[in-house]
Amino acid sequence: MLTLLNLSAEFDIVDHAILLRGLVSSYGFRGCVDGRTHFVRCGAFKSVPTVALCRVPQGSVLGPNLILLYTVDLVQLIQGYDLRPHLYVDDTQIYRVGQLK
Repeated sequence: MLTLLNLSAEFDIVDHAILLRGLVSSYGFRGCVDGRTHFVRCGAFKSVPTVALCRVPQGSVLGPNLILLYTVDLVQLIQGYDLRPHLYVDDTQIYRVGQLK
């Protein structure tokens, strides 16, 4: 049995508070990263910086790793139902191997 999931725009929906809480509880990371800002630059134009409450950097080395850390609870939930997960960024496979009755 195989179920395939694809979360649309996963890089854009990561809630920083949930990610930080998971980094502390699951991995023991400590520290403060609040107040991060982002802006858009196109040629000489630069938008007004705004505080980033959600999102991780897409196209970076860190982004996919943060997504995987963010989804650790999903892995534990899937395994709790005696299923096997396989995740990569926004793609999740949930499967179970066994005999048909």
